[in-house]
Amino acid sequence: MTDIKPISTDEDYRIACYFHDKLTEQFSHWKIKFDMPTFELKQYTHILSNGWNIYYQFGHNDDQPYMEVYSTHRMASDSRKCYYLDGKIKILPSFNTVCIVGEEDIFHAYNDGVAKVVFDKESGILRGL
Repeated sequence: MTDIKPISTDEDYRIACYFHDKLTEQFSHWKIKFDMPTFELKQYTHILSNGWNIYYQFGHNDDQPYMEVYSTHRMASDSRKCYYLDGKIKILPSFNTVCIVGEEDIFHAYNDGVAKVVFDKESGILRGL
């Protein structure tokens, strides 16, 4: 288990503001409000607002903090993104909701692969479900 890293320095506060702004920007159309993150590394946070289920967690990768966000809405496809402090955004695999007739095996194999990652008991963003 990783230690909780509270916002205790000016640098931590700057990082928290950056990630808070990214979350707010991603969901600005729906006017969803987010609390300021506390950098509980690998601890996920869940928000349910305006039909959205939004899960986010923080981590540290290659000497750089990141924020992973998984969002679901019954009227939209799932989305999973990783925001890095250097401004990069990485689109990560999320569950597919559309299955092409005749390609059910491909659909299920892909979603099974995603499930192994997002439901991983140690680091998966959906591990609490």
